Amino acid sequence: MTERTLTAEPAPENPAGPHRQDVAESEVRLRAILDHALDGVITISEEGTIESLNPAALNLFGYDDHEMIGANVKMLMPEPYQDHHDQYLKHYRDTGEKKIIGIGREVVGQRKDGSTFPADLSISEFRLGERRLFTGIVRDISERKESEEKRDLLIAELSHRVKNTLATVISVAQRSFHEDASYAAGRKSFEGRIRGLAHTHNRLAESKWTGADLRSTIEDEISPYRNDKAENLSLHGPDINLTPKGAITLGMAFHELATNAAKYGALSVDEGKVAVNWDVSDDNELLAIQWTESGGPAVEPPTRRGFGHMLLERGVPYDLHGTVKLNFFPDGVTCNIAVPTDISVIRAGQ
Repeated sequence: MTERTLTAEPAPENPAGPHRQDVAESEVRLRAILDHALDGVITISEEGTIESLNPAALNLFGYDDHEMIGANVKMLMPEPYQDHHDQYLKHYRDTGEKKIIGIGREVVGQRKDGSTFPADLSISEFRLGERRLFTGIVRDISERKESEEKRDLLIAELSHRVKNTLATVISVAQRSFHEDASYAAGRKSFEGRIRGLAHTHNRLAESKWTGADLRSTIEDEISPYRNDKAENLSLHGPDINLTPKGAITLGMAFHELATNAAKYGALSVDEGKVAVNWDVSDDNELLAIQWTESGGPAVEPPTRRGFGHMLLERGVPYDLHGTVKLNFFPDGVTCNIAVPTDISVIRAGQ
């Protein structure tokens, strides 16, 4: 009898086991990615029926999953996009022509409560066996659109202000050189006016163009002629925050008054004084400003109206719908300015 030693052979490996495990892990990984994605992910059939979606899509549109699974995806669109979607799917099934798939576009989404929002939508197509399915990735771009609108408004406002400023500079240049006989005198007038305009723009830039303080606007224009020892300047009035247009127009007006006072009026002599007082009317509809010179040379009414005079009497009424009254009294020039607060003032203090 022959003795035989039997050795157990290892069972052959089942290739399906590791494969199934890999597939299961892939599915878990994919589900985790979808569950934590910030964008909504929706899968639909070629008829438009919703087959799956992730939590972000539910949050985005405000539905529960049982309300969306099995429903037509057009429920997530307002009219007239619902009809357009049906027509697009039919056209694609009949012709294979792609208008959105693989391209992406901006669309309008509709939440359960009926509110709408702008969204970026990208769609991809894939096959599962014999079935053709589509996956859409939806991103709410409401904040981005709001930022774009604010940016566009800012650009439009900046463009408007730059155009107005350039028009003002051109007008100032033309009139400055026209009214002065010599180039040197014209250049001096022009540079002074541009510096005055620059002061106001700096104030507005510091406030991000929200406005400028009236007292600071006056001080910027009159400070070159201030003599603290002689106490030749006094400013009295409540805190007033001017609109950008109010600050620019009144800043140029104060520049002309200060320059003329330094050339011919109270600020041309050590004994001269200038007082600027302002207040808001009881009904808060008018800002009244009074410029008063005293102690200067005897005043003689001008024989002609220069550009500064014209800027005062035309600029304030045109830009601010206000009034200007210049008086050339023998003992000093006075100027009374009244402007509507709804155009010139943002905020008035007590």
